[in-house]
Parts: sequence; C-alpha cells; structure tokens
Amino acid sequence: MNDSSPCKIVKLANGEDIICTIENNEPGKECQVSYPLLMQVVPQRTSDGFVESLRLSKWVQPFTEDLFFEIKSDNIILIADAAPDLCRYYDHVLEKMDEEQAIELIQDNELEEDYLEDNNNKLSSRLSGKTDTVH
Repeated sequence: MNDSSPCKIVKLANGEDIICTIENNEPGKECQVSYPLLMQVVPQRTSDGFVESLRLSKWVQPFTEDLFFEIKSDNIILIADAAPDLCRYYDHVLEKMDEEQAIELIQDNELEEDYLEDNNNKLSSRLSGKTDTVH
C-alpha cells in the first residue's frame, strides 16, 4: 500500500462499506480507488458471549485482475479517514491475501507440473509400445 495516501472508508449508496486507498477524488468526477476491501461487522462467539468482529474481504477483485476501480461520485455517500489501528489491520489483511495468492500460485504450478509430468510419462509409455505398423 502507498504510505503517502492513508486508507479511507467509503460508504456507498447501496449500503456497502469499503476500505481502500483513494488515488483520485476530484469533485464531480469518478473516484479512483485501489485495493478495496468490503467491510462487514459480524457477530462472533467468545467465552464471554457474542462480540462484534470486523471482517475484511475482497470487494471486486475475485472477478477481475484490475488494480484500480472507478466509482461514480453519485454512488458515494461519504469518504472518511480510517483510524490508524484500522489502517494497520487493513495492511495486515492485504499482506495475508498476497501471501495466500502466492501460495496458491505455487501450489497450482506444482500441480500443473505434476500433471504435465504424469501425462508425459503416459505419452512416452504409449509411444514406446507402438510398432511401426499403420492400419
């Protein structure tokens, strides 16, 4: 995340709250955001009873590889600076998401290599059993 631009909370007209970095926010123009995460307050059971917990999840990223998103200004109700603790949590979640994606990519590549190796061995054994006879 860019250190010169603090994270912001954006309240949208559809009721969603996102936390993100705002790249461009000029009055009357579309607001350009990056790394948006959907904010959801969910109840969580603890030994002392239920407490509210904040869940941050990908907002649009599961459906696109774009890094920047433009939100029309008439869809934004308010923009506010996030508290420093919330910014640290946001950065932590983004780092974890990057680590998980890296692990998934490595695992996918390993699976793909295993698949290719198995299929090459099957192909090699099929080809070695072939004769020069053509029917």
